[in-house]
Amino acid sequence: IPKYDVAVSASSERQAKRSFLDIKEVLEITDPKQKAFYRTMTEIQSYATGSNFQYLSSNGKTADGLRLGALYLDEVHAIKDYSMLNVLKSSLGKVPDPRTFITTTDGYERGAVLDDYKDTSQQILLEELGFWYPPDDERHSRMLPFMHRIDNADEVKTVEGWHKANPTLKYNNF
Repeated sequence: IPKYDVAVSASSERQAKRSFLDIKEVLEITDPKQKAFYRTMTEIQSYATGSNFQYLSSNGKTADGLRLGALYLDEVHAIKDYSMLNVLKSSLGKVPDPRTFITTTDGYERGAVLDDYKDTSQQILLEELGFWYPPDDERHSRMLPFMHRIDNADEVKTVEGWHKANPTLKYNNF
């Protein structure tokens, strides 16, 4: 999709920049001559679509006016309120097929944004909400929850439990 810009945001600019740099480092290996993507320390641009990937500060005022195709929210557990998220989500929908991606650990911040997302996810898994309801129904949701977790504290003591909560562990070489 032409001009399908993507931004990564987190509770701090430092965290968002780390996610951006992870992607930049992969491109340095897979596209060393910058044939597919032009990249700087603050932006990656696709030659084919003119789309940009960038990281944002955690200040909502600096995010206003974006025209994002996708929003990547990293470590949502540390986000305490919706002020920044509301500004970012308002930037979606100006290009086709807008998406929001969320990755996070569970963290320690309770009663905030992550708990709301977990509650919504639980309702979807119980089929109380979901895409199968008509779009004008208040139960309609396009969220696709994809969570990895253990079911009880005893699983922490087993290798299988660690892999259940962190499926990529077996592929990492530590």
